[in-house]
Amino acid sequence: MPRLPWTPDGNFLALRADLVGNVGAHTVSFVPLSNGPRLLPSVYTILACHARIRGVLTNTVPTGPYRGAGRPEAMHVVERLIDMAAADMGLDRIGCAAAATLFRPTGFPTKTRWGPPTTAASSR
Repeated sequence: MPRLPWTPDGNFLALRADLVGNVGAHTVSFVPLSNGPRLLPSVYTILACHARIRGVLTNTVPTGPYRGAGRPEAMHVVERLIDMAAADMGLDRIGCAAAATLFRPTGFPTKTRWGPPTTAASSR
């Protein structure tokens, strides 16, 4: 079960995710799955991260990398976790959580807990 604990003022403490991906009848590439954890923190300051990644062979066509491989899945997971946490705490999802934890424009380039430095010019 994914977890995204945060403080009452909207700062994320950690992220734990269990990513399961359909790789089809035989694997062509694990790129979408392997990119997922690296992309999970996105533009948010998350102090600790953990991910479990599993590829599942199914009776569907093989999957392969595509533009943004793993990013749509990772963004769905983290944004949905923020929605759920905000609802549980009775907070405004946009006004409180996202604004308090976005990278600051003066903080670039920055390094997330996974992957290479993020070099975007702004978090807006």
